[in-house]
Amino acid sequence: MREWNHNTHHHGALLRLLPPRPESVVDVGCGDGSFAALLGQRCDTVLALDVDPVQVEAARRRCAAQSNVTVQEGDFLAAGLPSRRFDVVTALASFHHMPFEAAANEVVRVLKPGGRLVVLGVWTDRSTALDIVLNLISTAMNLVLRRLRGPDVMAAPATMPTMTLRQVEQSARHHFPGARIKRRALWRYTLTWVKPPL
Repeated sequence: MREWNHNTHHHGALLRLLPPRPESVVDVGCGDGSFAALLGQRCDTVLALDVDPVQVEAARRRCAAQSNVTVQEGDFLAAGLPSRRFDVVTALASFHHMPFEAAANEVVRVLKPGGRLVVLGVWTDRSTALDIVLNLISTAMNLVLRRLRGPDVMAAPATMPTMTLRQVEQSARHHFPGARIKRRALWRYTLTWVKPPL
């Protein structure tokens, strides 16, 4: 069976959130490069960035045949990427590994005017009845998917989020005015935002 996990399950939906044929993309926290490889099929150039050397090597192997994908070991917050350089910033289950404000400020800096941010985030909220229902649905869905596809495979180091989804929404309103946040199955949400043009 094809390997899958809670992030790869949403790859198709994430690709549909991209603008048509972006010129330059940075994939923050690229992990094993599975999404960077898909981006390489749709974008002119992709910079896949991760702090974990094991994941960087895995991503380099996965993307070795794609000359338009560059895999680099580094911290997004300290990489010194050029300002206003990228048409798209993607971050799959990596935003919660960084201080939200610092990550948001760096996204705003490196995105071109009119550029797009696409985040796949992790939620663990359990404070309302809706949270509990959605947790139960995700649990049931996870069991079905594991039966159909086998165990979910996640090699990258995992960290639980310290912010609730409601806190993410509040911070996004400040840093990414007009951002769209949608809660999704398997304890994930998407956050999309377009940087205002000059």
